[in-house]
Amino acid sequence: MNDYEWEQYTKTIDTLGLSGGRKDNNGKLIKKTFTTTRWLILISSISFGLTAFFGMLSHVVLVSASFVASVFLVFTLMAVSIAFDILGIAVTAGNAKPLLLLASKGTRGAREALHLVMNADKVSCFCCDVVGDICSILSGAAGAAITLFVVENLSAVVEVLIAAFVSSSIAALTVLGKAAGKSYAINYSTEIMLRVGKMLRPFSKKKAK
Repeated sequence: MNDYEWEQYTKTIDTLGLSGGRKDNNGKLIKKTFTTTRWLILISSISFGLTAFFGMLSHVVLVSASFVASVFLVFTLMAVSIAFDILGIAVTAGNAKPLLLLASKGTRGAREALHLVMNADKVSCFCCDVVGDICSILSGAAGAAITLFVVENLSAVVEVLIAAFVSSSIAALTVLGKAAGKSYAINYSTEIMLRVGKMLRPFSKKKAK
């Protein structure tokens, strides 16, 4: 994006009520840098807190969970992990220009989608890292619960083999889903972000004019 395009970009998103950049002492536009020490500390704290909370919660819930409930939980967690990974890739690969045009026309969800793309590093980190870590903890606990149901009254050797098979299957299926989703996220990033923007629109403080 050259200086003229960046200036037009900044003017447009300022009109839409979004922060697009700042000027130095000479009046030159500077692209906003979102990766700050404060954000890194915040996201690390959030990741630690949520992972610890859901880790303890999963232990309490899975102690009394049935085999079917544990299997259902594993597939649900895999789906959530894959969906958020797709969102994280889509926002990283997202292009602000088409969303900017849609937002200027008042397209529903475009303003919210543009805001996400402008904060791609934060959104991607939350979706791929924070949610990914939580899903990994929970799916691991659910996998352990499934193993306990299967290996009851079996030998220690068989127990180890089954545990390895269950954990490997969960990991393989999750990686397969994410690998398939990455191509879709990159090729259809604008469409994905627009759908997400529409879902977030009811929670937006400022509606697109």
